[in-house]
Amino acid sequence: MKVFAAADHYEQLVRAMRDRRMQLGLSQTDVDQLAGLPGGYLAKCEAMLTNPNAKNARGMGRDSLPKIMGALGLRLAVIAESEFQAQKIKSQGLRVKLSGENAEITQRLPTNRILAERGRLGGKKRWEMMTPEQREAFLASGAAGRMARWKAKAQLPEPEPAAPARRERKKPPALTKRQAAALRKRLVAERAEASRRRDSGTEHAVQQ
Repeated sequence: MKVFAAADHYEQLVRAMRDRRMQLGLSQTDVDQLAGLPGGYLAKCEAMLTNPNAKNARGMGRDSLPKIMGALGLRLAVIAESEFQAQKIKSQGLRVKLSGENAEITQRLPTNRILAERGRLGGKKRWEMMTPEQREAFLASGAAGRMARWKAKAQLPEPEPAAPARRERKKPPALTKRQAAALRKRLVAERAEASRRRDSGTEHAVQQ
């Protein structure tokens, strides 16, 4: 078995099938006849390579794809890339161990470690894509930011002493219904006694 082409998405797959057809010297109509499909079917499938917005463009379905591949003598193979798989699993917060072509999951990390791991991988990727001048400017901007924060912290004024809190007068506790009734009764009695004394004093003065 010989690898003819590798495809990561549908367009690359269609392009590889077209290259195979041209390698065999077959026309689109010839492939339709060999696959037992209606005339012009493969032309509509390959139309996406030249004009993706064409109205007659269509995609290969579950039934037509194996027929066309059989007519072209092609087979699909699923390939696992161990390094890519390990990076993908690490970004999901899993510790992995590479063994041959497989990535074995050994430990699941908490959410904060997942985010930290993603940030580390993203920072490493960004650093690798930078030019030496960009790296120097990046380090200089980081140093300037740290220095500005340090100066701002060093020049902060000392906080003024807080003023003593004012003591609020405590309100007397509210009277219960029984206490309020007793208080009203006592006030009424005191007023009646004062009125009686005032009347008796007036009467005594008149008699004299």
